[in-house]
Amino acid sequence: MIVTAWKNGRFEELNTTYGLRINRIDRDYYFKKEWENVILKLESETNIVEVNIDKDSFWKNEKPCIELISKYIKEWLTKNKKNQWERYHPHKFEMKHLKNNEFKVSKGI
Repeated sequence: MIVTAWKNGRFEELNTTYGLRINRIDRDYYFKKEWENVILKLESETNIVEVNIDKDSFWKNEKPCIELISKYIKEWLTKNKKNQWERYHPHKFEMKHLKNNEFKVSKGI
């Protein structure tokens, strides 16, 4: 599946939150409501990232907030120079479902 970089503020703000946005079709196909979190293996990183998806906003169908948000994703995007983009043109990444609630994310496509 293809996911895109996401942020909730201006690039220059220190407290801007970053994550990866998935689309609703992929959410419904690859993710399960009974999972509390998903495990992300970010390319070139040794540590895994655990992201909470046990929230109503992730699962609602009217204006869902289907972003996987973590300070570690922000660090990974920054490290790989993917933390800034032109408006409406966020960086794209391939995210592969490995097993259960585990996924691997590429550095970009």
